[in-house]
Amino acid sequence: MLRKLRNLYGTYPVRFAVMTITAAFLIIFSVDMFILNRGAVWGSATDWSCQHYAIPEYLRMRFYETHELFPDFVMQLGAGQNIYNLAYYGIMNPLYLPSYFMPWMTMAVYVQVMSIVVMLVSAVMAYFFFRKHFSGGIPLVLAIMFICAGPIVFHSHRHIMFVNYYPFLMGLLFAARGSGSVKNLLIMGVLSFAVVCTSFYFSIGIFASVLIYMIYYAIESSRDSSILSIWRYIRKKLLFMILGCMAAAVLWLPVLAALYSGRASGTSDVSLIELLLPSMEFRLFLYAPNSAGVTCITAAAVFAIIGRGRGAERFLAIVLLACMELPIVTYLLNGGMYIDGKVMIPMIPLMLILSGKFFVYYMSGKVQGRITSAVLAGAAVIALIEGISYKTQIVLLIADVLLTILVLARGRKTGMRRIILYSSAAVSLVSGIVVCSWDKLAKRSDVEDFYSRDAQLLIDETLDGTDDVFRFAEDSHLLTNVNRVYRTDYMTTNIYSSLSNADFRNFRLYTSGSDVNTRNNAIQLQPKNVIFNSLMGCRYRLTLEESAMLGEVRNSSSGKYYLYENVYALPLGYASSDVMTESEFAAIPWEQQHEALLSNIIIPHNSGNGIVPHKSEPLHLDIGSLDKTGISVEDGVITVNSKTPVICTLELDAPLENKLILIKCTADNRVGKLKKQNDIMLTVNGVQNKLTAPTWKYHNGNYNFTYVLSSDKATDRLELVFSEGNYIISDFEAYVLDGSVLEDAMLNKDEFRVDYSRVRGDTLSGKITVSDDGWFNISIPYDGNFRITVDGSKTEYFRTNTAFVGFPIAAGEHEITVTYEAPLKKTGIIVGMISAVSAMVLLVCIYIRERKRSNMGC
Repeated sequence: MLRKLRNLYGTYPVRFAVMTITAAFLIIFSVDMFILNRGAVWGSATDWSCQHYAIPEYLRMRFYETHELFPDFVMQLGAGQNIYNLAYYGIMNPLYLPSYFMPWMTMAVYVQVMSIVVMLVSAVMAYFFFRKHFSGGIPLVLAIMFICAGPIVFHSHRHIMFVNYYPFLMGLLFAARGSGSVKNLLIMGVLSFAVVCTSFYFSIGIFASVLIYMIYYAIESSRDSSILSIWRYIRKKLLFMILGCMAAAVLWLPVLAALYSGRASGTSDVSLIELLLPSMEFRLFLYAPNSAGVTCITAAAVFAIIGRGRGAERFLAIVLLACMELPIVTYLLNGGMYIDGKVMIPMIPLMLILSGKFFVYYMSGKVQGRITSAVLAGAAVIALIEGISYKTQIVLLIADVLLTILVLARGRKTGMRRIILYSSAAVSLVSGIVVCSWDKLAKRSDVEDFYSRDAQLLIDETLDGTDDVFRFAEDSHLLTNVNRVYRTDYMTTNIYSSLSNADFRNFRLYTSGSDVNTRNNAIQLQPKNVIFNSLMGCRYRLTLEESAMLGEVRNSSSGKYYLYENVYALPLGYASSDVMTESEFAAIPWEQQHEALLSNIIIPHNSGNGIVPHKSEPLHLDIGSLDKTGISVEDGVITVNSKTPVICTLELDAPLENKLILIKCTADNRVGKLKKQNDIMLTVNGVQNKLTAPTWKYHNGNYNFTYVLSSDKATDRLELVFSEGNYIISDFEAYVLDGSVLEDAMLNKDEFRVDYSRVRGDTLSGKITVSDDGWFNISIPYDGNFRITVDGSKTEYFRTNTAFVGFPIAAGEHEITVTYEAPLKKTGIIVGMISAVSAMVLLVCIYIRERKRSNMGC
């Protein structure tokens, strides 16, 4: 059978290779889709379903409405933010451009198809690339190892920007082998531009990979391996890579500005000693999806080539080993944010070159199986000592090492040494299947909910029936719909992006007293907090629950969706003479700050004449009555030690009607062995707070649980649900806030009437009649890049309400215009144009010089 397949491959190599690569993918696809995740789509239930098609869907919708190629601001998400906070998910991405010509196709479908096509094209390109280095069946085996590597198929449905640049990377590797001709240099420049636009975060690792390969190829293809000779070979190509990157400055310069101010917590503080000390972390490249994800044979090949390889091969092996084992290298390739093996993903082709070299040496008898077996066993022991995330990964590691050692033992006979190729391909395929099984795919019903016709009907009916401008509180399918934009005049406070406005994030997490029930502070879900909704101008709340918060009335319903109207929602912008200084606000107790925000505008100046909060009072709760199985209470400290959730009820002394209940407590799961700790949750009357595991990479830091509870019905008890685990809840405080604060907040504010037709782009304008001299506040997160005019005159603005935009305003009628200009965008356009023109001029000069040389040769 194997002989027939070899003969078929020898007769039709390309067709056979394409079919084999496709078959390898279809095996992984079938196991993942039809056995492990029935009824699923080719997209992860984690980030894919709420970011990777939701944000491109919005960007496409926005383009259809505004026809802006380079927008500045996104009014619809996160209460209004720099649109370059979303750049990672599709702005200027050439892979998404074809979808703009397919308005009939949802982005959910397009992204699935695109991801699969990109992956298969990359694998086929890898096959042709390896044919430049090897003959026989080795290129095909390496192509199979490529597509089955941990990240490739896994991230085609998880974090697609981790791998979707690969067609451009493979193109750069091909071009790196080429000459310094005009055509080849143009290709390198264009592909470098495409790499940055596709996945700017990975561009550092991508360009490092190409540079390493250029040096390797320069050494391999020339007898003169001096530094000067290598520099002469790579200088033109390197220059055009840089120019291609600079041409995309209109993207990455504004992104750097946004990154500087908007990165969510999760980056790690690393000491200089940790960066400089070598770390034998094989888990950074074995099997795992957030690493190179190769198998043990590739790890062994790196060491074998260092010992037996030639100059170019040794250089490549040493550099790759340094990338994997020196933390400072991965730290720099991660942009100085943290140490993470995912930056090794662009290095996979280089690692597989070493695997191919190992196959050649082994089959020719230049590498001994015993030495390789010893290296494999040593690497496996180190990896096991380090600790591996999944039990299946441990099983895979042990099985891989034992099988490979067995094959190497059988291969002592010259005729049996080709078995190493079959075993490597087989192990890679099994590894690909196992790694993909670690990701739970989204259900088709999740995508159907995202595009729900019932929800769309409610939104359309509401917006079509008014010219008012307001926000919606999206409280249905929370994580799936966090970035859902139903139409361009729909606005919400939700956003989930690795970059977002830091002031608004802090207001949402801390100042507003809202619940935090996510594992990552980059996820800004709609809180169950009617005070937050009122402050943010969320007039309507879309939910799946048939229950109203205080001040809400049911507006309409369709299918399983309900729409409630918040009659006390404040305008998007308003003026008031009641102001309180930031120092005064910071000095009042936590339970009074909610009323202060509703009644006043918080200003940075030193004098204020605001309304003093006075409508909150302590609420007595018998915490001692919570003592039961799995929970102990001593001196007000609640200790939970339970393997199952514990439900408790606290009866109130008297029913509370038209009241808000404010609760605050401290949570701490840093007890016992931290590595064994999990997330903990405390839910009170359906409102949940979460504290993530102490060792979680994107720790949410939510040690202070806060709740704002309200209902349109009387509340006579509190139901508390303690999650399983071992943790402590202390400093439990509860207060009652009179519900009249919501209505009173409407009395002392002059409404800013926003022009309905001007909320879709980068500008928002409207009119206001101010009763008394005071301050203007608009609930758009503060950013230093607005241009605000009042009656045509530019106006200086300040941070108000601790996170938003405001300025002093005089009594009378005014016309206000708020325009946002993304920082460094104009600079990026200029740099990009200069770089593109410079590249064209250089190409013309090179072309003229080539023609002269050609004519002289004639």
